[in-house]
Formats: sequence, structure tokens, C-alpha cells
Amino acid sequence: QTFVELLDVLDGRRDPKTVAGLGFRDNGSPWIGPERRWLGPDAFPAPPYGKVSVDEYLHPSFLGRRSAVYQASIGCPYSCNFCGVISAFGSREQWEDPARTAQNLGYLVERHGVDGVHFYDNNFFLREDHATELCRRLTPLGLAWWCESRVDAMLRFSASTWETIKRAGLKIVFFGAESGSDARLKRMRKGLTIAQTVAVAEQTRAYSIIPEFSFVLGDPEDPEDDINTTLGFIRKLKTVNPDAEIILYFYTPTPQRRGTYGNVDPLAGTPDTLEEWIEPDWVGWMTHRDPLLEWLPRRLKARVEDFELVLKSRFPSVQDAKTRHWGKALAQVMARRRWDKERYDNPRLLRRVREWARIPQPDRQAYGHLRPATDTGT
Repeated sequence: QTFVELLDVLDGRRDPKTVAGLGFRDNGSPWIGPERRWLGPDAFPAPPYGKVSVDEYLHPSFLGRRSAVYQASIGCPYSCNFCGVISAFGSREQWEDPARTAQNLGYLVERHGVDGVHFYDNNFFLREDHATELCRRLTPLGLAWWCESRVDAMLRFSASTWETIKRAGLKIVFFGAESGSDARLKRMRKGLTIAQTVAVAEQTRAYSIIPEFSFVLGDPEDPEDDINTTLGFIRKLKTVNPDAEIILYFYTPTPQRRGTYGNVDPLAGTPDTLEEWIEPDWVGWMTHRDPLLEWLPRRLKARVEDFELVLKSRFPSVQDAKTRHWGKALAQVMARRRWDKERYDNPRLLRRVREWARIPQPDRQAYGHLRPATDTGT
């Protein structure tokens, strides 16, 4: 709606200062209009799949030969103070009606042969009744799918609901575990404990669903202790559920509505122009791969990178389509002793083997899990 009203502004039919959700420069000074009340998926027409070349967006993945993406809700009702989603949506979430979700996906299955779906909802499961209805409607479609969920939300589900979810085709579920420290989880306002993360690792193993745990490393107040504690916790998770996949990010602050994790200024030193944001150093910041942070020295980043390489070599990802089978097997053997002895430093030979075994990938742009498989997941 903001964009539609902006077109009126550009045509000279409306004052830009009356458009909610619009920001611009007024005589060189920034003007931020009032926040627009956002609407859920059901407030809009069904996706106009007939007007786009859907097949161009379907790619092979771990889930199937023709994987698509879909978003059945927007927003998030939680208040984690390190996450940009909360800044955008203000701790609110709105779902699409489950019948409509199934109808839209059914169209993709029937017309385009879609066999896998990545749901990009920030929280696919919150209420048990909603999860049950949605999964019952998805089951007849025969899809394999990936989604994001909260650890505590799924731990509240009954055994029958877990069975319903499994029958519906869930293969991998992404959880924001974030830290190996209860004290840090509390300061993040995450609302979780490490015991709950361990419990959901056990539960997913019992139902043969792969958990994907994400961690945010580099607490500004004590990054070294944070990294050491969290890497130790990851070892415990891999003992509880060897199939668990691990994703590691370095913490980069984002503006918050109420306080920022680590008590840092999220905008300090950040660029003022789009041209600066696309420079390599700031791309590293935005992707959390190699951000330039005064509290995170290169030696700590190197420790995380070395640990990650040993980890993903010892436990190859089921989603890794970028490494040849012989490379995975050789790296797994080479990494076993390092993992068992907790020796991660300077794994140069492992890195070389993985470079030799890489399969050339097409240079295409795609979102999230439909990008060509990278080395970030373990």
C-alpha cells in the first residue's frame, strides 16, 4: 500500500509526508513518516503464479528435484534484542489461513511439479492447534519441507502432534539456539534455556527429523568466553543428536525498539550510502561471515572458522551438494581424530581437501536454502 501511495506522490497527486511507512530526504534532512499498520497474508490476493515464470525459480535441493519457497505468515511475537525481525514487525505475527496455504501449494504441485518447499516464516509453529490443522492439510500434497520454529513451542507439542508433523513431510526444522549460556540467553531476551535446546535435539532424533541449530557468536561484553562456552555446548548437542546441523554466525548489532544485545550502538560507524554498503567489508557485516567489530579480534574469528571446518568435515551436512562424495569421505576420516581430541587449530590440510573436492556451481542468486549449497551449514 505504501508503494501504491508513493506512485501518487510521484505523479504529484499527494504530499509525501502524508504517506505512512515512507522515508525520504526533505531539503537534505531525513524525514521518516508514521509507521504503517501492516497486514497479514489473508488481506491480499493469492500469489499471481500465472503471471510469472514459476519454473525458473524451482531448483534441486535436499528436499527434492523441484524445490520452491513459500511464506505462510509474517512477523514474530517475541522480543529477542539481537534480531532485526523484531525491529521491523514489533513482536507481532499474522498467519495465513491453513486452507489457503494448502490451496496455493497444491497449485504449485499440480501445475509445476513442486516436490519440496522451504517455508520462510520466522515462526512456522507457535500454537499447537494451528500446527495440527496446517500439517493435516499439507499431508495429502506429499511434499518434503523445511521450516523455522521455536524450541520451546515444539517442546509443548504432544506426541500425536509430532506424529502429525512428521507425516506431513517435515524433514528439517531450523531452531535459533543462539548460545551455550543460560545467562546470555537471558540477556538476549530469548526466553529459552540450553536444557530446552538439548531436549528438542532428543525429540527430533526420536522422530527422525533433522534439527538445524543456529548460534550467534561474539557477545560484545566477553566474546572469548561466549565462543568457548558455545562451541563446547555444540559438542554436547552433537553427542545427543549426531544428525543435528549447526549454523554459526558472528553477531552484528541491528537497531532495536528497546535495547540492544551487548549494550552497543548498532549504528556506530555504519555506512551512510548504499554504495558503501555493497563494499566487501560491509557485505561481510551484513552476512555475519566476517564483520569488522572492535570487540571481536581476528584470532577469535579464526578459532570459530577452524572449529566449523573440523565440525562440518567430521559430520558432513545432508544439504551439502557442493562437495564430491570422495571429498566428504576423506575429510570425515581426517577430521575424526581432531574432533575426538578437541584439536581445531589451523586445519590446513582439511581445508585443502575440501577445496579440491568442490563441485563448480552456477552463479545464480537465490534466497536462503535455495542458494547453491555453501559451507555455512554443518
